[in-house]
Amino acid sequence: MADKVCGICMNAFLDRELDPEYDSSSVCLDSVNGVSVLITSGSLYSPPVFIEIMQWNEKHQQNFTLMKIPLRYCPFCGRKIEENTPYLK
Repeated sequence: MADKVCGICMNAFLDRELDPEYDSSSVCLDSVNGVSVLITSGSLYSPPVFIEIMQWNEKHQQNFTLMKIPLRYCPFCGRKIEENTPYLK
């Protein structure tokens, strides 16, 4: 596994120069029925790096999170996400 950190799994736990509210999301999949799958990283989220499944609600005109799944490894660079360890079962 790689030890480097990519733009997807970088978060403020790793780089103290980042704003504690820093986060990034990368849309991996959009479906026809309004469900999106994202990989999200940030320091204020629990866990720090996770897969987020969201669904668009037309009535409220916003996305709602259906599920958050913590990651053991970054699917892009392969780094073991040590900061997620407390959130893994």
